[in-house]
Amino acid sequence: MGLGTAWAGGAFELSLELRGPVGLYLAARALDAALLVELAARAQRSGAQEWMDALFLSPLGSASPHEARTVSLAGRRGRLLAELPALARSAGREAA
Repeated sequence: MGLGTAWAGGAFELSLELRGPVGLYLAARALDAALLVELAARAQRSGAQEWMDALFLSPLGSASPHEARTVSLAGRRGRLLAELPALARSAGREAA
């Protein structure tokens, strides 16, 4: 659910409800993305995290789909898995 301000100061509310297996799949993806963003923030990283490409349909960091790099999903997942230990170490040092 989201709240916003419309034209001339009017307010609106936007609500989206997903049900069934697609909703569960997308909710899990959103939770994974939120947890990875928090981990990156604890490691004092900011901006687009290109290693999170594995969670999305098209690679991050491109202005249009035509400019996107053509990296296979296996390659994008490999980059994500390679980045996680470094993030965990950095976040662990910050917590200590």
